[in-house]
Amino acid sequence: MIKEIFEDASLEFWEHMPKRKTLKLLKYFAPKQEEETVKIIYYSLRFIDDLADLTQDASQDQRLAAVDVVAEIFRNGTSSHTSLTELEESQPVGSALIDRLAYLFHDTLEQSENRQDLWQYFDKFIDGMLVDIQNEGKPFDNNFEFFKYIDALQHYPNMLTLRAIGSNVDENLMQVASYGFILAKYLRGEELLEDLPMGRFYMTTAELEAVDLTTQELLDIVTEKQEDPRLAELVYNRTERAKKYLSAALSDPLANDAEDWIKQFLVAYGHVVRHWVDKLKENEYNPFVNGEVLDVDPGKRKYMNWIGKLKIKSKFLGTTDPGNYVGLADW
Repeated sequence: MIKEIFEDASLEFWEHMPKRKTLKLLKYFAPKQEEETVKIIYYSLRFIDDLADLTQDASQDQRLAAVDVVAEIFRNGTSSHTSLTELEESQPVGSALIDRLAYLFHDTLEQSENRQDLWQYFDKFIDGMLVDIQNEGKPFDNNFEFFKYIDALQHYPNMLTLRAIGSNVDENLMQVASYGFILAKYLRGEELLEDLPMGRFYMTTAELEAVDLTTQELLDIVTEKQEDPRLAELVYNRTERAKKYLSAALSDPLANDAEDWIKQFLVAYGHVVRHWVDKLKENEYNPFVNGEVLDVDPGKRKYMNWIGKLKIKSKFLGTTDPGNYVGLADW
């Protein structure tokens, strides 16, 4: 059975890779000479995440075992000598993909001066993936447990990548920014429709109780794409928290001390989240409209416009406060 799980996950991996926005943002802003390292780490962690998400194809126990197996292969490395270019051109599936990713990932981490820290970030990411599987079917008990999951899902992969390419950006700064991004991301209609039917309630029990919703009621509302005032209140409460975290990160003096490309990356995240929130606000915080998912995606043209402006401003304004010069610090 585990062979079939690996094949299913690899097909998901290649099918959805062109749509991955985080990878696109990293590629736009990270130093060009580090693009290969960025992609190897992203591909490797993304595959494990896709493996954990195969709720329709495998049981919890099967996916827990599969994640453990792949993590151990990555830790040990393989002799499947390959290059990133060969991997992308051949798009292997199943065990062949795992072997090649493991070779590239292990080699990348072992060559780093920070390899001990990188492997610790990797282990924390794996722990988070296991918790994600184990927690299916219920919301998180409290904020502490939920934020631990955000750390594993977003913060530790970010830090693994940043330290692997030599960035010394403050870890607490990136952690706060991750909280802002994830709090907003997981209450968009498309995310709710993808996650809730899999039993993934990326929220706390207290958040649901505050708006008088049960997990079953929330699942029914989302499945039927209803415009429910309780869901709208849940989204509003969450977006207000997301704004506070993201504004705090962008206005932190430590953001001003970060490398220019890190500032650009943080502000790009800020623009994306602000666009999501503004679109939801226009629809009174309902993630659905007329029985359809509310479209909050900025689109490629807007992305490129933001990115172009950020690069120009960085070039001519140097170390300008990233929160102030785009009007996000006091959002």
